[in-house]
Amino acid sequence: MGFNSYAFIFFFLPLAWTLFYLIARANGPAILWLVGASITFYAWNDPLLISLMIVSLLINYALALKMKVSAGKSSPPIKRFFITGVFINLTLLFFFKGMISNDAHYQIAFDSSLTTGFPLALSFMTFQQILFLAELKSGKTENPDFLNYCLYMIFFPQLLAGPLVKPQHFFQQIAEEKFFRIYWNYIPAGLTLFSLGLFKKVALADPIARFSDSAFNAAHLGATLTTGEAWSGALSFSFQIYFDLSGYADMAMGVALLFGLRLPWNFNSPYKADSIIEFWRRWHMTLSQFARDLIYIPLGGSEKGFMRQAFCLLTVMVLTGLWHGAGATFIVWGALHGILLCINHSWQRFFPDKTLANQPAWGVWIKRFATFMSLVLLWVVFRAENMDTALSIWKSMLGMQSDVANGFNNVKIGEDRLWVLAALAWLAPNSREWMTRFFSAFDSSQNTNQTTLNKKLEWRPNEYWAAFLAMLFIVALLQLPASREFIYLQF
Repeated sequence: MGFNSYAFIFFFLPLAWTLFYLIARANGPAILWLVGASITFYAWNDPLLISLMIVSLLINYALALKMKVSAGKSSPPIKRFFITGVFINLTLLFFFKGMISNDAHYQIAFDSSLTTGFPLALSFMTFQQILFLAELKSGKTENPDFLNYCLYMIFFPQLLAGPLVKPQHFFQQIAEEKFFRIYWNYIPAGLTLFSLGLFKKVALADPIARFSDSAFNAAHLGATLTTGEAWSGALSFSFQIYFDLSGYADMAMGVALLFGLRLPWNFNSPYKADSIIEFWRRWHMTLSQFARDLIYIPLGGSEKGFMRQAFCLLTVMVLTGLWHGAGATFIVWGALHGILLCINHSWQRFFPDKTLANQPAWGVWIKRFATFMSLVLLWVVFRAENMDTALSIWKSMLGMQSDVANGFNNVKIGEDRLWVLAALAWLAPNSREWMTRFFSAFDSSQNTNQTTLNKKLEWRPNEYWAAFLAMLFIVALLQLPASREFIYLQF
């Protein structure tokens, strides 16, 4: 039962939402109900996860209590408990990651008909646990009661694929008395984001997947692709994973808003980035911040010269690749991103960037296009079953293959769809921009985009937007039977 399923949309979500507020209105244990609903959600998806989840919650909360007791004493005990917690969490994660072979991962990640032994949500739960212990160690958060802690860790909208939420951001919201009352102004915003996300996933990401599968499967079986077939496969996957993660981010935030909770933005038009550095500030934003704060900066970051910075960047990106999977393709993908980040940072040291506002439009678009092309080439390695497949597709993309006959491989090419998706990714406002009026009303820091969106086009809870979103929602519902799992669920 994923977000993109009839069971979730018409049964689980309405039931969880209705009973939460009915119990809260009767002064009952509403938090306990929401924790129970979250456990039910994960048990429905993956029964194996529940036992791991309970053990992890108990161990980490016990360590948090030990850290609280040691807070008034010398710092070494706190550090020891923190290091112990990090070690236990990562050991659990690596144990299960190591049980899944690289080939099995590929079959699962891109074929929704298969299942895996890797517990869903374990990766992001591990990071959330480590983030909590780190914030507790630094004194940025207090240790909550166990029930609130459980809700923070396993709240069902965000744990499957993020975003990672800082504890103080979460606990401040559930501490407010109005949390147990319906936020009527949040309901239309939540339904809007959920509908947009569902449409992105079901009507944009999933249909283009068959074109990427066609090309990559043919190359994996030894076929030599034409230049057009190779570019079709590479671009199709680039847009598939883009709208897949974008859709999940919108849906997660939308569901949380229905329960009166604001999650941090996790996706901010990364294909509009004008550099690889900017891309990683926009793609899975909370995961990038986690890697920056807990790996990059502690290793030295940019404070100890360029060589140390390059080492930190390569380390972070190789670890990022390993997190996605232990196969050579993921390690190479991470390493190549690390190399490009090093080049990008060295360029900025010698040629400091002007602000985008002072650059000619053609210069901005050239940089964006160059960044996008780099990303497309790297997504080939990410998606390919092995390096031989990736190298074959690269050679085809560069026109370096000989004796290739058009149509011989029966590879589907989605040229018309690609133009539409490119226009949406590069030219259309994202959800954050459409709804800037809503989010900036209670948090001005959310309105960080430089957008020229006409004020008349901004989202409002009116009949015109309701009709438009209802149309998108119906289109998505009609395509749900053919929908796939979200790609990031397997990571």
